[in-house]
Amino acid sequence: ASGTPTGLAQVRVQFELDTLREAEEPYDLLGWAASLSAQGVSDENGDFSVQLLPGDHDVVITPPTGGAPYDRFATGIDRQRVAPQPDGATQRGIAFNLEPRASFEGTLVYDCEALSGAQATVQARALNETGNVGPRGLHNRDAENLSDAAGSYALPLDSGYYDLVVRVPDNSGLAWTVVVNQEVATDASDRRLDLEVDLPALVHGVLNDGAGTPIAEASIDAFAIVKGIGGARRPVLVGRAQSNEEGRYVLTLPPRIANELGERPALRECGD
Repeated sequence: ASGTPTGLAQVRVQFELDTLREAEEPYDLLGWAASLSAQGVSDENGDFSVQLLPGDHDVVITPPTGGAPYDRFATGIDRQRVAPQPDGATQRGIAFNLEPRASFEGTLVYDCEALSGAQATVQARALNETGNVGPRGLHNRDAENLSDAAGSYALPLDSGYYDLVVRVPDNSGLAWTVVVNQEVATDASDRRLDLEVDLPALVHGVLNDGAGTPIAEASIDAFAIVKGIGGARRPVLVGRAQSNEEGRYVLTLPPRIANELGERPALRECGD
């Protein structure tokens, strides 16, 4: 990487089928599902080295996780041409500039007021879809953080599409908030999204085995089927419960799933 070294960033290089044809490899590749990849890790100076065949390569730079300063760098992707060097020398001079991650932030709202004191878990689940963001959307990463005492949250995110999930404490009596297909771009100016937390729809029951004996401490997951970026239907986790000693469980489910069609979710109108 060029500029300020990112430390031990992971470098993934994807070698494409078309590259093999361009490199005039002596193989008939018609109908083959051929690919070749190489992987390396940059050192403390941001330098890396991988062995590749000649041709065009998609180079994916994945900065390390684990807190500052690395969390501020977004995953990068770049097309590079690798050519044979005299006497087998290493090809040098390929440099990459990593963009900063988007600071995606907002406030959790319940009943027209900030959800203060709850310390909810806010998750961004990466979908690895291209959509409007292009190839970089295939390599975005998950992120998670806690809301603060004032109900505010902030997530450092790569460009791409995410499902946003707000998981309030189990004793709050509130449902998860789920926003699907949320687009995030590191070069966009509008990165704020306030998220509304609501009362749940309740589903309850009893788990028994074939003999009628209660099943205790079983995990019950609830999924909603939503429309994905490409239009295909897919499941999204929207609630979780555990049965008690009598096999009884209560699922607190969100009354609605926001943003399924790609619109920006809006808060409900509040009176004066």
